[in-house]
Amino acid sequence: QTATVASFSAKKGSRQAPIPYALSTLQRAVNRRLGLSAAQTLEAAQELYDQVTYAQDGQLFLGNSPLSGAGAWGPYLAPGMWVKASGTWQGHTFVAANLRVLSPPGFSCYLGPADLVGLGPGWVEAWYVPGSGSRAQLFFEREAEPGRRVHLLVNSAAPVLPPGLRLGGALPARAGWDLLISGLNGRGQLAGSWRLAAQLP
Repeated sequence: QTATVASFSAKKGSRQAPIPYALSTLQRAVNRRLGLSAAQTLEAAQELYDQVTYAQDGQLFLGNSPLSGAGAWGPYLAPGMWVKASGTWQGHTFVAANLRVLSPPGFSCYLGPADLVGLGPGWVEAWYVPGSGSRAQLFFEREAEPGRRVHLLVNSAAPVLPPGLRLGGALPARAGWDLLISGLNGRGQLAGSWRLAAQLP
């Protein structure tokens, strides 16, 4: 059985495209059976499978539980994603030692002028997933503070490119998650080619 996630607004201007998701998880079923809350999951499990319900300003929630220790992946998690985190509970907070995005399996994260990807004026942070054919589909977006550089997180093995963007030869030969950056010219357009800024684990 599936349901549709309603639009989530962490901040004025946030929008999320409807996506299907499973209504229950194995851990929730175990908790109900044992009469435990999410924050009281058996210590032996040491794993948390849940949906990102809040991700902004350095604060993350999986379901109703605060999440810390997301490391380099923290800024690139968006509401609606499903995540597997391995770690330990500290009170009601789950402290992750390892974290993996389970759904969507492929995505990209863009930070830059909204008009470069067809989303109107201002700056935007936008996540994209594979759509029909070669077109990317908007997964989640929110307003962002203007900056001097455009950031794009992609999986070099199967990059999901926002509309209107091209990579050229920016990606390294190895498969993995790469953070690319590019400058802007005086007209607010990409200046020069993308360059590799970081590689995520």
